[in-house]
Amino acid sequence: MTDPSKKIIIFAPREATVTLPVRMEMEFMLDQRRLMKHLQWFTISNIGKFSTDSRQDSPGLEQFLQMSAGEILNERKLRVRLRYLATTLSEQKLRELRVLLGRAVSAPAPGLIDAWIDSQVIAIQASAQQWLATSTAKIATSKAAAVPLTTLVGELSAMSADLSVRAEKRASFAVLQLNSQIIEEVAKGAGSSHYRWITELDNRVRVNHQPLHDTIQSWDAPPAGGGTRPGDVGAPGSGYGCRCVPKPLPRNQLPA
Repeated sequence: MTDPSKKIIIFAPREATVTLPVRMEMEFMLDQRRLMKHLQWFTISNIGKFSTDSRQDSPGLEQFLQMSAGEILNERKLRVRLRYLATTLSEQKLRELRVLLGRAVSAPAPGLIDAWIDSQVIAIQASAQQWLATSTAKIATSKAAAVPLTTLVGELSAMSADLSVRAEKRASFAVLQLNSQIIEEVAKGAGSSHYRWITELDNRVRVNHQPLHDTIQSWDAPPAGGGTRPGDVGAPGSGYGCRCVPKPLPRNQLPA
């Protein structure tokens, strides 16, 4: 006999879907924050080293002003980190799509991830080079104007914070874009020709993306208004900072 005091809890199965790569996005954004902090620390520590007693006429400082991003960044380690992020994201999408499409799926072509890694290396190197260009210009003008070292350090810290925000936004967009690219390639490889456009249904969704929510779209014909601006054609994730995701439709759910 069943004890009436004990409740039976039935858990409904979770609906198969694709998710936003929140963890990967945060990891990559934190990577960019650490990078900017490292560049800031590297710059300020060299200023202190080469400018004792507030002097900024050391030959060492002159050499620092001529440094390139390649002399500070370790590209090999950077590529290893990027590949880890990209392959982890790819494995997550493969698990989700196997369940969603109800069939075996193939990993995206290596070229997709390789191209993403190459683009991120270029973008990160550009961020580092931008920092060097702006910070060394600031150092040079401060040196000419005999600005106190403490004042210069404060100004560099403020510049670093601004560039860090920009780098984090770029990193967020890069992960969201890769997420959608992997979903599209894997889904099309599994025979899915259409997807359902899914937004986050909050006040951050673009005005031009709101009417696309829950509509069925073709992979081969991205809708107008799906990009960054209202007139831009694009798929989920193609607009800058877009958090929309494509939910691939299995073959038996394709429109007539």
